Amino acid sequence: MCHQLLRMVMVPLCLAVVSNALSQESELLSPQHNLSATNYDAIEIVGNTHFSDRAIKSELFAQPEFLMANHPFGDHRDFVSVTRELVKKGYRSKGFTDVAIEVKKLPKRSNASIAQWGITINEGKRVLCGQVQIVGAKQVDVAEFIERLTKPYPKTDAIASFVYVAGKVTTHWVDSKGQASEMEAAVWDSQKGVPFDRESFVGHRVTEALADLGFSSAKTIVRFVVNQERTVATLVVEIIDEGDNDRVETITINGLVTSSRAQVLERLELREGSAVNRGKTQEFARRLWESGRFEKQSVTFEPKSKALV
Repeated sequence: MCHQLLRMVMVPLCLAVVSNALSQESELLSPQHNLSATNYDAIEIVGNTHFSDRAIKSELFAQPEFLMANHPFGDHRDFVSVTRELVKKGYRSKGFTDVAIEVKKLPKRSNASIAQWGITINEGKRVLCGQVQIVGAKQVDVAEFIERLTKPYPKTDAIASFVYVAGKVTTHWVDSKGQASEMEAAVWDSQKGVPFDRESFVGHRVTEALADLGFSSAKTIVRFVVNQERTVATLVVEIIDEGDNDRVETITINGLVTSSRAQVLERLELREGSAVNRGKTQEFARRLWESGRFEKQSVTFEPKSKALV
């Protein structure tokens, strides 16, 4: 009898629990709940003059943080803060240090099944890249260093190839398959905005520039100094330690058939202990090409192993 009474009490209770759970699930899945994600066309942007709606939205939808905040089964509590910070970060990386962003939910259209959002942008002044100041240089050629930072340059893995144009030797950069290799954008371009909040990234590219000049172990500090009018900034590169100039410790020559190792080294005026940088490896490759003895040639230097190949 007791067992029967217990079953009579428990069954309605379980049914009530299940019913309540189904009710909560139904509420979560109902159109009134903020469960549906927004999409590309449901975001309205105002106040942007330097960048198009398409550019801003494309950048947003490419960011993992935004995709997580906008997940169809998320509650979107972080949508406003994530969207605001991502748009702000994007603008600051293009020189808009004082940009202000407001993100708010808009009333749904009568036939809309997804969330509508508005982004209001006050861009403020844009700070452009100005001069480059090098501090602490002793062995580094300052003029060459500044030129490397302010002009496009070949990718790290690009290979120098050569052709005669109007009687002069012209360098073309190609990849390992012989296809044209696009140049990297200048580290500090006076036609572009200052990449605020990206000092570490700029610092990495400055380190790469010094490695190209033959100082792969140099240590630097990079900072942006904005003028009082907040229109232009100077890139200040402080060289804490130049380190030793890169030198060749081992030389490996592959692919020789008719020429000897001694002949190649003599033509290149190269030996172990020689100072080396990217300009010199390019010059070595040009000399090999001009000799007319080789179908293909490439010269690379590996700073860590100090090996020239």
